[in-house]
Amino acid sequence: MKIVIVQLDARLGAYQYNLGQAEELLKGINATHVDLLVLPELAFSGYNFPSLEAIHPHLEPTAAGKSTRWAVKTAKRLQCTVTIGYPELHKTDDPITSPVNPTIQDYNANDFELDPSPAFPSPTGQKRFNSTVTVGPDGKVIAHYRKSFLFTTDETWAAEGPGFYAGTWPLEAPLRSQRALHSSQNGNGVAKAPGQEGMTSQGTKTTRVAHGICMDINPYKFQTPWETYEYATHCKKTNADLVLNVNAFLTSHNSVEAAYRTAEELAEEAAQPDTHTLAYWIARMRPLVESEKEVVVVCANRTGREGSATYAGTSTVMRMGGSGGGGGDRGEGEGGGNVSLWGVLGKGEAGVLRVDTETEPRLRMVAVAQQEVTEEAKGMAEGMAEGMG
Repeated sequence: MKIVIVQLDARLGAYQYNLGQAEELLKGINATHVDLLVLPELAFSGYNFPSLEAIHPHLEPTAAGKSTRWAVKTAKRLQCTVTIGYPELHKTDDPITSPVNPTIQDYNANDFELDPSPAFPSPTGQKRFNSTVTVGPDGKVIAHYRKSFLFTTDETWAAEGPGFYAGTWPLEAPLRSQRALHSSQNGNGVAKAPGQEGMTSQGTKTTRVAHGICMDINPYKFQTPWETYEYATHCKKTNADLVLNVNAFLTSHNSVEAAYRTAEELAEEAAQPDTHTLAYWIARMRPLVESEKEVVVVCANRTGREGSATYAGTSTVMRMGGSGGGGGDRGEGEGGGNVSLWGVLGKGEAGVLRVDTETEPRLRMVAVAQQEVTEEAKGMAEGMAEGMG
């Protein structure tokens, strides 16, 4: 699978600027370069809005606003699948479930009376979510997800979604080991007939996808036990081939100062990944790291600053679990503990990460020292929890 992540340095509330930056970064990308294109959380609106009043003019209708329109246009042009984050305004007379092929329409959020409460139902029939929409190469919506675990910034305007996403997308599974498994069985675990290998009953390529947004990877409200691993456990239980994390993740939280680096400090280290954040993501995906099955994990983050918030960048595509080899040739009963990276962007660079999961990852991290990583990550989580207080 050819995966492209666009790591934006978005400006708060500057939709046209942010869209233009994405278009500029994608100038060198054509249909031969990409099967899956991923943009960050609230990609074109920006993230760090201080209140409902501040974000209200930037809300978009369910899978039918400006971000979806751009995704449709780009998916058709590049003949790929596009996932993008956006701030959703849901009306009660719209479908409450994942929308299919909605009409793309012009929209002005200011046409709606402002409801100051994110609770549902509301007197004016509104519900707001921090959401993503996924569009296929034909321009049709194939998935829609609403963030389940909210950060304090989200809580000022958004409601919790109904739960983490799991579904099947019309993409070829990203790893050979996964495709071999798909080829041997149908959805009921029964061997397929000759000629049906790697195909659904409808004759199309498929991959099982689990999907979350930023805070979803953390313990719920930083209050549940660390070892619960709610999101990673979901990804494992749903037998995901591809895990898609769309983020606006702040830079290292191991100290108060680290979350508020100066522009000069950030520029000096722009091309280097935020290793603390990378280690944190890996630690929170421990059930997948230790799994016997190989899984591709995509973390699409943003960079830059919005007010006091500095984002960690470090967008990456990783392979977790299994033997650490592309063929999945680990012996029966052997443990996992492997993480490999196809590529990673710097903490301070706006740019594009291109990887092809048919190739071997560039960096192999065998037998990750989970205890050491977990202790550091727990410290970061405590810092984030203090920030929510």
